[in-house]
Amino acid sequence: MNRTDTTTSLSSSDELSVYGQTVTFTAIVAAASPGAGTPTGTVTFRNGSTKHGEIVLTDGLATTEVDDLAAGPPAIEAAYSGDSSFASSDDTVSQDVGNNASLSVNALSVGSHMINLRYSGDQAFDAGLQSVGIIVNKADTDLDATSPQNTVVFGEAVTVTVHVAAASPGNGTPTGAVTLHLIRSQYLVIKHDEIPGGLHTLEMTGLQKSGTPPIPMFTVTLKLDKLTD
Repeated sequence: MNRTDTTTSLSSSDELSVYGQTVTFTAIVAAASPGAGTPTGTVTFRNGSTKHGEIVLTDGLATTEVDDLAAGPPAIEAAYSGDSSFASSDDTVSQDVGNNASLSVNALSVGSHMINLRYSGDQAFDAGLQSVGIIVNKADTDLDATSPQNTVVFGEAVTVTVHVAAASPGNGTPTGAVTLHLIRSQYLVIKHDEIPGGLHTLEMTGLQKSGTPPIPMFTVTLKLDKLTD
């Protein structure tokens, strides 16, 4: 009794992969028409002389994961061994593996930068040089000001804590100074415009009427944890 012919269909999870990427290859083995049934046995995955696994079929399906394909267009073969009832078959896919190099840099200062990319070359390929321009913009900031005292009496010190942080996707610790503006009733009172980091006590004064000397209002103790430029 002759064995039933089979068909093997091989597919890749990503036919345009990069060097070092894990790629899953799936082989589906089925009985060729007019045959019927589910083949059993094993599927061997190869890249030339390199074997990437001998997988037992499960319901006509075999998969393997490969992460060491060389750069270029290697041909991946899936060969079904056959069994007592089904004949062997095979299929091949061309896997395009790019040879890419990447580097993540998060320490570039604000401004324009020119990055030089130099390929050293090898026995088969000449060295090469390419430049790319990068513009680094200022990161946005998140400002948070809190005070433990929501209500104070005349002459009482008020502590205000200001926290300035880089907003995502920015990173790092902002520097610089915070400008404090105090609004009381209809008066805008500014004692210090530029406040460096640290702990400071500011005396807030205002005018009762136009042309009269300033009168004390209250004291603000300002603590700056992180500052914005």
